[in-house]
Amino acid sequence: MKKFLKRLTYTTITIVALITIYVMYVFLSYYRIEDNLPVNIEKSNLISNSLTVPIQKKLKATTYNIGFGAYSPDFSFFMDGGKYSRAKSASSVTELTKGAGNLVKNLDSDFALFQEVDIKGTRSHHVNQYEILKEELKSSYSLFALNYDSPYLFYPFLSPHGKNKSSIALFSDYEMVDALRVSLPISKNLSFLIDLDRAYTKTYFVTEKGNKLVIYNTHLSAYTNEESVRNLQVQKMFSDMQEEYDNGNYVICGGDFNRDLKIENESEKSNYSWAFPLERTLLGKNFSVAIDILSKEDKKMHWNSARNADISYEAGKTFTVTLDGFVISDNIEILSYKVENTGYSFSDHENVSIEFRLK
Repeated sequence: MKKFLKRLTYTTITIVALITIYVMYVFLSYYRIEDNLPVNIEKSNLISNSLTVPIQKKLKATTYNIGFGAYSPDFSFFMDGGKYSRAKSASSVTELTKGAGNLVKNLDSDFALFQEVDIKGTRSHHVNQYEILKEELKSSYSLFALNYDSPYLFYPFLSPHGKNKSSIALFSDYEMVDALRVSLPISKNLSFLIDLDRAYTKTYFVTEKGNKLVIYNTHLSAYTNEESVRNLQVQKMFSDMQEEYDNGNYVICGGDFNRDLKIENESEKSNYSWAFPLERTLLGKNFSVAIDILSKEDKKMHWNSARNADISYEAGKTFTVTLDGFVISDNIEILSYKVENTGYSFSDHENVSIEFRLK
């Protein structure tokens, strides 16, 4: 009995020590990526002739959250109440990323914005999705900015989410002359360990008029119920956008807002939906949400851009909502708005495109 108790004591001490060391590792490894960080712009060998953005010409922008290449229709995610913490395999990540990239390529977009693009990660089997997208799109200019660089998360225990580096990325044949990564406020409670290091990029393009088109690529917080954090993120970004507009520039913000873009205020929110509305009152006076060019009835009928990942996708059963889209300044005319309907073949999101013209 004494020997048993001795072993039990040693075992308990060892387990407690290991847990303590791991917790220390997680907290000591955690850091926030530097704010107002210049972003490296990559130029391909196939530089296009269209270096400046034209005025009064129809242009197209597409945004797509590719979900780190994990979300085939049968994939569910543990943080949403589903089963899995990692993609099925490296080959599955590659196949889904190529499919997403090829889909956007065939849309012939002038500006392609992506979110949840893993550079290296346990969850995505160390596949570099940014390099795959570069190969698929063959754009003249591209960039990425990290918004997730986590220590090794040993959860779920049987298949840990692991250590991951993920990014937001932008591709275009028009010349990117400058770019900046700007950090957003995040929660101060323990959820910061699993939430992304929220940020947006702002990328500058010169127009034929000599002023700038500024493209914002964003991915706002999903796993927080803190209204103050949600509002601070939106307010910081929209304030920045208003400043660019006041400087005489055209401004487009695209991405995964993690807000229900189909509804305009809290009073319209469904009890079933976990997605809070993007309150139009938070927008600057010179901005609007692109989906608002549709009538309220058309909005309801329009295909939703994201599915809940608590279960495999099942049409008519899985909860869906529109989280992805664009906010644009009033010196830009929206010509069309479309959510692609692939049945969530390549991600738990669908891509959203707008056609527009610089006034």
